[in-house]
Amino acid sequence: MKRAYLITALLLVCAAAPVYGQSAGMPDTAAVRDLLSKDPAVAAATANLRVARNAAGILEDSPYEWTPSVSAQRRNAEGGERFNEWNVGVDRTIRLPGKAAADSDMAGGVLAEARASYRAAIHNSASELATLWIDWLHAEAARKLAQDNLQAVERGVQAVEKRVKAGDASRLDLGLAQAELADQNRQRLQAATLSDIAWSRLSLRFPGVLREAIELPQPLELPLDDGELRRRVIDYSEELDMTRAQLVQSQAAAARARAERFPDPTVGLFRASERGGAERYWGVRVSIPIPGGARFKRADQAAASADVSYQGLELKRRQLDANVASDIAAARGAMLTADVARQNAEMLAKNAALMQRAYTLGEVDLQGLLMARRQDLTAASSALAARTDALKASYKLLVDGHLIWDLERD
Repeated sequence: MKRAYLITALLLVCAAAPVYGQSAGMPDTAAVRDLLSKDPAVAAATANLRVARNAAGILEDSPYEWTPSVSAQRRNAEGGERFNEWNVGVDRTIRLPGKAAADSDMAGGVLAEARASYRAAIHNSASELATLWIDWLHAEAARKLAQDNLQAVERGVQAVEKRVKAGDASRLDLGLAQAELADQNRQRLQAATLSDIAWSRLSLRFPGVLREAIELPQPLELPLDDGELRRRVIDYSEELDMTRAQLVQSQAAAARARAERFPDPTVGLFRASERGGAERYWGVRVSIPIPGGARFKRADQAAASADVSYQGLELKRRQLDANVASDIAAARGAMLTADVARQNAEMLAKNAALMQRAYTLGEVDLQGLLMARRQDLTAASSALAARTDALKASYKLLVDGHLIWDLERD
């Protein structure tokens, strides 16, 4: 089997001993990690991490600032006396401890969601790469299949021409054989076009891939039993982690709203001079807003929102569990289907070869030969499609379970 490259000097095909959960013909870990590190979606998620760190820092810090104040006035007293007077002070609203703790929890939730989003970006890009890669290999295999079948039909036309010359076949048979050849040539051109389209999608989405023909690999057996694999996929689910982080933020917002029922006090120090300096004094001032009913309603609203988030997490967990179980069942079924389709294709290929030999010997007519070839092509195409479906299903679970390409480290 040939080898391919994704990035210059990086091999795409595994060495003789494939890594855990990976087969020859699929991209190797080093090349995939290089591609993922350069992917715009991953770069955007990395930038979003910086945004989240700053947002968390803002939440950790108090939203209040020191407010200095200065005032000056001129007093005109009875008797014509005039006095210059002034007042300077500084005030700051104090965030109560319960609110600071809620803000800290909110900051943790923001960071957790950003980290899960970063992992999700890597996971989604890896899934997209695997899908596009398999689609391209399938298109290349379909192109090769169409080319091989075209050559078989060409040999059949030559056999018909010999029989026509020998007087054992009619010109009508030759016309039918040539029509079959023209149709197969159409299928070859169509397969080549689809291969070019698949390659364009892969190479433009992940620049740096070098085109070289590789055989579509056989699907891998799932490395874990169904229960272990389902638990692993759920444990590594970035989508579930993001939902958990959103719940943390909702609960922190509810705690913040409860704490907001009691307003933050504003404390200030001031110093003043009156009657031209004859009276000087300093003091402390404290102001606290009188809470209204809206504060309590906002607390109730936030608590209800937190309950919505909690139920959303439970729903997400159940949906994910059902989807993973469905994916595992689909993968198992696809592998069995691919194996049956392969066996059927092998039998019909042998049958087509026997029919070709029988026609050459004059034992069967052209219609029987054409029917055998069409059955052979249909079975081979079905086997190829079944192998592709099984490969996609198995690699979806391997990627979702972070079992390949060092996805676990993310």
